[in-house]
Amino acid sequence: MAKKAKGFKELLKQSKNKTLKYKNLDRLHKNLKENPLAQNHEKILIEPKGEIKMSVVLWQFIEPYRAMASDLQSYHTLFKLAIAAWNLTFLNDFDMDQIVESMNDRSIVEDVPDEKQTLKELLEELMARKKKYFAEYKLLIVDFSLKKGGGELHLSVASTDVED
Repeated sequence: MAKKAKGFKELLKQSKNKTLKYKNLDRLHKNLKENPLAQNHEKILIEPKGEIKMSVVLWQFIEPYRAMASDLQSYHTLFKLAIAAWNLTFLNDFDMDQIVESMNDRSIVEDVPDEKQTLKELLEELMARKKKYFAEYKLLIVDFSLKKGGGELHLSVASTDVED
């Protein structure tokens, strides 16, 4: 009898996770309608069939930095920084100091508002990691949604080809 209950609990957890995943994707679709980056691209990818999901790639991308995050908010900040660094690798000319200043002005990094040098170094480190280990991924990340449910974090990512 206990095995059935355990199996049922696992099925219930999977069902809740699937429901959360679809709610997360729905929220991401709605957010894309208001996102100026998404409006400039015709082909937005969310869970493309037959290709690796960018959510999986992003989890791999932040792996060495996961110890920095302990809750949903800190993971959210980590993903914002990682995505900013990821997308910056596709730009030829930019002023890192201006970008760091902009991130502070928009409160992207509430956790370290006065440590601009640390932020700059982290972005540069993430950009180097992208170029070294993830160079084959030529997708611009347009938006993401991160939610917690069933004791797990669920990440959904919308991306588009850089060449669009």
